[in-house]
Amino acid sequence: MATRGKLMLWGAKINSRIDEGQLWRLVTSAFLHANIGHLLANCYSLHSIGPTVENLCGTRRLFTVYFASAITSSAMSYWLSEAPAVGASGAIFGLVNFLILL
Repeated sequence: MATRGKLMLWGAKINSRIDEGQLWRLVTSAFLHANIGHLLANCYSLHSIGPTVENLCGTRRLFTVYFASAITSSAMSYWLSEAPAVGASGAIFGLVNFLILL
């Protein structure tokens, strides 16, 4: 299991690093998780909603919405919170909202 320091090194959302130009952290933070419980909860959520969105809209649109939601949620976290962040919850919530709008 990764330590907190490794998550920071691997690409967690850290506002000061993003301010220095490490914009890639807005993407990588969505693919890192704080612990195994966090990872499993996100896997379960994605497994619950992902196939439905994919069946209705196709693989390409699922990927596009997921990726756009991941970046958008990281950007909102950057603007609204100074705390470091990791996880796919924002991307998964984006899929849920997309499904609601269908």
